[in-house]
Amino acid sequence: MPLARLLFVDMLVWGTILNLTTTGASLILLAFDAPIWAVIAVWLSSWPCNAFLCLSVWRTADRAKRGVLPALAGPLATIWALGISVV
Repeated sequence: MPLARLLFVDMLVWGTILNLTTTGASLILLAFDAPIWAVIAVWLSSWPCNAFLCLSVWRTADRAKRGVLPALAGPLATIWALGISVV
């Protein structure tokens, strides 16, 4: 898979949509007085996908080795994964 598609489309677009959806769902559960373990479980459910996307970007960038995008893709993926996991 091309690095640009993995980074910009799969991670930044679809990954962000997934994380915002799980955050919204957990807030709705919290508003309806769901058990706190259910709220936390829904909120944490996107973290395995975040880790997979981050590691996939690092691995694909490592294989590319040329240009500015492979040099910046790994750190950008890590910053995104940490930032979006807090949301």
